[in-house]
Amino acid sequence: MANFTSLKNPKWANDEQTAIVCLVTFDIFGDEEIYFVATNYDPEEHGRVLFQELVDGKHGPIAPKGE
Repeated sequence: MANFTSLKNPKWANDEQTAIVCLVTFDIFGDEEIYFVATNYDPEEHGRVLFQELVDGKHGPIAPKGE
């Protein structure tokens, strides 16, 4: 599982609220921020973990789609 070192700007990626897009820094990529889409059905564990943490409010509020 990839570990992330920072996460910011989460917002819903779709109207169904099944995907969240955010800027993430993963330890395997150094300091590079990448856009990441987290879902609860991601085939990778880190995507599912990030999605649940975001929904649980662990990283602040999730902005509405389009903001």
